Parts: sequence; structure tokens; C-alpha cells
Amino acid sequence: MALNLEDEVREGYMVSSKMKKAWKAELDMLIKLEEFCDENGLIYFMDYGTLLGAVRHKGFIPWDDDIDVTMPRPDYQRFLELAPSWFKHPYFVQNYYTDHHDNRMTMFSRIRNDNTTMLEKNYVPYADYHQGIFIDVFPMDIAPDDLGEREMSDAIATVLELWDATFDSKSLIMDLIAGKETKAGLDTLIDVLGLPYEERLKLLEGILTSLYDSAEEINVFSEIFRTPSCKKEWYSKTIKLPFEDYEFNAPSKYHEILTAHYGDYMVPKMFMADHEVGLLDPDRPYTEYIN
Repeated sequence: MALNLEDEVREGYMVSSKMKKAWKAELDMLIKLEEFCDENGLIYFMDYGTLLGAVRHKGFIPWDDDIDVTMPRPDYQRFLELAPSWFKHPYFVQNYYTDHHDNRMTMFSRIRNDNTTMLEKNYVPYADYHQGIFIDVFPMDIAPDDLGEREMSDAIATVLELWDATFDSKSLIMDLIAGKETKAGLDTLIDVLGLPYEERLKLLEGILTSLYDSAEEINVFSEIFRTPSCKKEWYSKTIKLPFEDYEFNAPSKYHEILTAHYGDYMVPKMFMADHEVGLLDPDRPYTEYIN
């Protein structure tokens, strides 16, 4: 049964026909992602607000505008390798490697539909990066056991230094000049800082991949000091949960995950999505607006 594309009041919130069409575009991309993962033996999960929507609403949170998916880091690396050639027009896999080295998206990917438009409020006219409706794909990496823990493992501390070498090199250089002690070693960090940016990024991704099996706690690495880590065991088994008119993969321990992220998650709290969308058009390609 197809998603009803008419205006609809859900839980006291009006969902417009335009947003319903955007949801449909996102669902189509999630269906394609599931097909891709099944064909290539990869794992994905609905996560964050999408997982919350599946459990609490059996679909989209009425005031949400996107789909979030996570993958274990080793599976995500295979996704980076295989997905760009697997997804065909109008779908496009967008990340640092595929979209003119767009360094806004270095540690995650988006699958976009190039026959649609989702322009951010601060979009650049005539920009040559893809700006269709999207779903987000995030890798899950090693994380500290305790969000408030001051002493972290040597592995996490080393990866954080390599993270800084990749994304905040100026601050790292100032720390090194000031004589800050490092886990990775001064010579190693100097060597890493001397690499071209893309090689630094690939080195960081490779180390995160090699460490994944040693982790007991995981998180999206860029969020490790902002959101609670989750036990890897919570993601060890996959189940299907209803989402709109379909079923998609979810971690079997979704209750533990949602509780860690949202507390009493079955009580709705209206937080609007944080994508600053300036123009949404599910019926026309973004190229008609920026060319």
C-alpha cells in the first residue's frame, strides 16, 4: 500500500502534501539502500529519530523531515567502496569522495534523489554539489564507556588526535608547539599532518575500521562528547520494525538505545528537524533552481 500523499493531521500536527512527497522520496531511497545492503551482505539500522519514529509512530515523527541510518564502521567502509557505482540516476551517493571534495560531509554520507530539491537556507547559487532530497548514512565507531569519563582508553585518545590532525589541524599544531604530550607520538602526528587531506581522512577511516571489533561501546564518532555511547551488544541482532507501509531493519535492543538517547521516549516532544531547509520541492530537480 502506497503512502497517502494528501495533507494529513497526525497527532495534532499538520503534515503537508509536499512533506508527504518528500517522505516518499526518502522511503524510496531507504528501500534502495536495503536492496543494496542485502545484495552485498551489509548491515544497516534505522537509528536516531527514524528509529524513534518506527517504535513510537510506526513511521515518520510527524514533525520530522528526514531518515537517519547507521552502519557498523566496517560495513560503512564497504558502502563507501561499492555504493557510488551501484546507485544509478536519479540516486546519488554523496560524500567527500564523490561530490567535488565537499568537505562538509567528511565522516558520513547522504543518498540523494537528483530529481528533487532540498536547498539549505545558506545554499550557494550555482553550486555544483548535489542538493536533492536525502537520507543520512552514518558509521558507528569506537567510543568511550562513559560520556563524563575524563580518562579514556589509549585507542580513543590516539584516534582523537588523528581526528584533530584531519579536521582541526591548526589547533593540533598549536598544541604540539606548546609541548602537549600525545598518545600517537609527536613524530607520527607530524607525519600525518604532512599528508594530503584525503590521505589523512583515509588513514583515520582505516584505523577506526581496524579498532571496531575491539569496541564494547559505539557511537557516531563526531558525537562522542555530545550524545551517550551505546553498547555494541545492543546492535548485535537485527529485527524488522514497521515504518509507514514497509518494514526496515532496527537493532533488537532498540529500547535500550532509545532510552539512552531520549529518556522516556514514548512521550512525544516536538523538536523540529535541524536541517535549515530554504527550499523543498519533491517534484522538480535542484538544477532548475541553481543553474
